[in-house]
Amino acid sequence: MKKKHLVFRRMIFDMFRISPGMTTLYCLFDVLHAGGYILVMLCTEKLFDSIPLLAAGSPLSVSLRPLLFLIMATVFFEIANSLSNFHIEHLSPKILSHFYKRIYIKASHISPIDYERPEFLDMLNKALQGVEYGFFASSLILMVFTFYVPYFILLGVYLQHISPILILIVLLIFTPVILGQVIRFRLFSEAEDAIAPIRRATDYYEQVVCNREFFKETRILGIVNHFMQLYQDGVILINQKTLTAEKKHIRIDAALRLFTIGGYIGILLMLVNSLIQKVISPGAFSAVFASVNMMYALAEEMVTMFSGQITQYAVSIQNYHSFIDLPENAKEEGSFDKTKGITLDNVHFSYPNTQTETIRGISLKIQPGETVSIVGENGAGKSTLAKLMLGLYVPDRGTVRIGGLDSEKVASRCIYQNCAAVFQDYQHYRTTLEENITISSNNSCYNKLVKLNHVCERAKLLVNSDSFPQGFSTMLSREFGGVDLSGGQWQRIAIARGIFREHDIIVLDEPTSAIDPIEESLMYQNFKEISEGKTAIIITHRLGAARIADRIIVLKDGIIDDIGTHEELINKGGVYSEMYRTQAQWYEYRV
Repeated sequence: MKKKHLVFRRMIFDMFRISPGMTTLYCLFDVLHAGGYILVMLCTEKLFDSIPLLAAGSPLSVSLRPLLFLIMATVFFEIANSLSNFHIEHLSPKILSHFYKRIYIKASHISPIDYERPEFLDMLNKALQGVEYGFFASSLILMVFTFYVPYFILLGVYLQHISPILILIVLLIFTPVILGQVIRFRLFSEAEDAIAPIRRATDYYEQVVCNREFFKETRILGIVNHFMQLYQDGVILINQKTLTAEKKHIRIDAALRLFTIGGYIGILLMLVNSLIQKVISPGAFSAVFASVNMMYALAEEMVTMFSGQITQYAVSIQNYHSFIDLPENAKEEGSFDKTKGITLDNVHFSYPNTQTETIRGISLKIQPGETVSIVGENGAGKSTLAKLMLGLYVPDRGTVRIGGLDSEKVASRCIYQNCAAVFQDYQHYRTTLEENITISSNNSCYNKLVKLNHVCERAKLLVNSDSFPQGFSTMLSREFGGVDLSGGQWQRIAIARGIFREHDIIVLDEPTSAIDPIEESLMYQNFKEISEGKTAIIITHRLGAARIADRIIVLKDGIIDDIGTHEELINKGGVYSEMYRTQAQWYEYRV
């Protein structure tokens, strides 16, 4: 954990860099706000010192003048406070949006395999939590240096002017701050590290209970209570860990308040003694006495922020900075070569925190323009192999070259911009039909409507008034005033989205699992046309569909069991032949 002052300094620099003008004005009005307090004290002193003169027969103007100044000082104080609040409120959305944007950009540069790591997901969760506190902590830190510090410095000058011994007030005020900071920071740092994975789990349980996409299954299966219990257990555990840290803090806070009480009593005794000894005037006594409660109210605020909020939030801010500072592999740029296909050389791959290799020593050459089907039992490594061929994952050992580019060495975008994919777990974007399809495009399209109609025809997506009342402008979410679609319609949209994108390589991962057999047959006939001149990789459990491929790759336990055409593999009588005949039995008529 970096030192707190480095964390705070970085946050302050970020604020000035993001919005220098408004941040500077906020600081300026905070300083003027602090000065307003001291002006009020000075005017109060002058007003009370004028009262004995008025009683002795001096003209009324003797008291009216300091009264007028006191009113003006109070107005100045309130205006400065209002302007300070105004600027900080307008800074908030700008600073927060910037911090979130930095996290999103950083996350987009992280290797996809890191999303398989629980520790990375915890780190991302803590970073997002840090953003929530980042601006608030930054504003508090600035307030310390632009309001509290100037206030106590000016207060010290004022007290020094009245009586040097009263400087002890400032010392008594800052003693609790120094005592409480380090301990509080450590307490909440440990608590946050322990809470992060639990919070991520409870967030998921909450989604399962509340989000629309879960409600059908959770209700019909009667599993709401199960996830509610998991959520409650998680919340209880979070509260327990937070409470443990808070209990320790209460003991610290009690000690700090003893200092406060002792300091308060000491100040009163010093003021009374100074007045009796005629060291200070009645006006000075009245001004300081009247401001004692204000002094300690501000001091308590500062203690709370330093030993409480700021120190606690420093942990969250550090989590944000730790995520932003994650190293990124500086990969070289490269030019995708359309004349080269996909080459795998002795590729090994395993998922994080697992001992078993998902892909084991695969060597393979896919020619440009070739259509390849990957088949195999569940868990054979089909989808993993496809992700390696797209450059989403890089091998633990061996080499994957895509369009002549080494996926481990070259920047991922150089590969991605030439690829398209339709994954089994495709997304339902809550946007219009047009946006759902065209969002996948990596290039501007001269005649978008013509291409839209073309890809919808290829994907067997019927855009009529019954399913899509506003045509391509139909919102695909009932939550946003649109329509709900069937699983088959969503799958056709996912296919249209994939083929709308300009590509040289396309991966289709179970692209027709939600489509009826008749339309599936027609769609696979289109796939041959769709992938003409392109390198196509089709993952499917329906072996009849594999027949459109130039070659079929049979995976078993992470290795290539066999390669060949449909006819060749049937004649060999191996794993593929057995899988095909077993599947075909289900379509035979039996009495």
